[in-house]
Amino acid sequence: MANKFVLYADEVKPFGDGKTYDSRMILDNALAGDETVQINQGTVYPGCTAGGGAHEHNEVYYIASGTGTLMLDGETYPARPGALMFIPGGSAHAITNTSETELLILLTFWMKAEWNEMYVKRVQEWGTAYKRADEQ
Repeated sequence: MANKFVLYADEVKPFGDGKTYDSRMILDNALAGDETVQINQGTVYPGCTAGGGAHEHNEVYYIASGTGTLMLDGETYPARPGALMFIPGGSAHAITNTSETELLILLTFWMKAEWNEMYVKRVQEWGTAYKRADEQ
């Protein structure tokens, strides 16, 4: 049976460098207790770019706040709140926060957690995909 829960992203430990990009894992199969989509909340810091490569599998971005640009296979698109961006597997992409002061917050969606490189790195470094902000 699936777990029911409410999770607040600001209570999840960020994974990243704290200067250019951080990722908070907010939903996966383990948290849900059932098969589900994997979701991260990403933070792109002012003037910074995240990504710059291509993945084998599809990815979805949803812009929650902030402004920037998405480069997708050589084309540039505005990134603003409410934008949903479908990134087909194999597509070169990067997202840039064009603000000098505000964070760009996005949600990233993956059909399988292991397709997300940040998820895999987090598990390798922490031994788990999820930690509360107060955990070491």
